[in-house]
Amino acid sequence: MRLCVLYFDFLRKMDNDPKLQLPIRKLLVSPRREIKSLKESLCKIIHKMPFAKFRIQMDGLRIWRKTREKTDEEFKKFIYDALQASKTYDYQIEFPGDFLEANPYATIHETGLDDEDLVVIEYQEPSKNFVFFNDNIKVMVRCDFCRVLGNWEIKCICNNVI
Repeated sequence: MRLCVLYFDFLRKMDNDPKLQLPIRKLLVSPRREIKSLKESLCKIIHKMPFAKFRIQMDGLRIWRKTREKTDEEFKKFIYDALQASKTYDYQIEFPGDFLEANPYATIHETGLDDEDLVVIEYQEPSKNFVFFNDNIKVMVRCDFCRVLGNWEIKCICNNVI
């Protein structure tokens, strides 16, 4: 499979530089490996990368598969356009693909991943929101009062979290 790690600082750089390339790497993974086990290993791998300035926790990492209908360049353009459309740096982008952690005990083979799939690893930096969401994963927002991130259901008349 091919792997791309996306995080807030990289997306902010991408927002300001459309020529920035996605950091795509090859990763060899056994088809019998479970998603949960893969996630544990990815936490350790990402922690050793130069951009990781803190320890990566399991709940601060999400695993996505880019839709096969988009090429890597189309995916990059989609992300760039979504970043440009955002009015703030609290990016919220509907991910064009699948959230792979719906069944953490599914194997790589059971998810249908192959060598050509682009797996996007999103990691959450401290005090930052997750950027990607879809039908399975709700948008996380920060409470304006206590500054805690969460899937808040209580909304005021203007649809902002109270």
